[in-house]
Amino acid sequence: MVRRTSINAYHKIETEGLLSKRKWQVYKALFQYGPATGSELFRYMHDHRNPTHSNVVTRLGELRDMGCVMELTTRRCEVSGQNVIVWDVTDRVPIKLEKRETSRQKILKLELALGWYANTGNHPIGIIDYVSDGGKLARETLGMEIAR
Repeated sequence: MVRRTSINAYHKIETEGLLSKRKWQVYKALFQYGPATGSELFRYMHDHRNPTHSNVVTRLGELRDMGCVMELTTRRCEVSGQNVIVWDVTDRVPIKLEKRETSRQKILKLELALGWYANTGNHPIGIIDYVSDGGKLARETLGMEIAR
């Protein structure tokens, strides 16, 4: 049985478009079918929307981190037979998560740090040439010259 507050959250998420397409599909399925395990939800969604199992499980974790889905309990899954997490919707709308630093951003930070060493002469090797694109991204981004 769905709580009235969950219905309010559902409608707010739907009308304001607070979730990406795939997250919305997983949230909506859980709202309609849940509480459910990831495999049970996948089975239900596979019959209706054709997602991958890993996509459903990944989105559940993301929705949990956003606060609109919760780990309710554990029980034996009807699909896998394993003792697993049972998921359910909450009465909250999703919060914005800080984006994780991408590999490219990490490389840029490393290149900038290495460029500083190369420019100050404190680094014995022009190591910036051996990292990723040789500092091109850092030079383009900052409009600065990094010693070679």
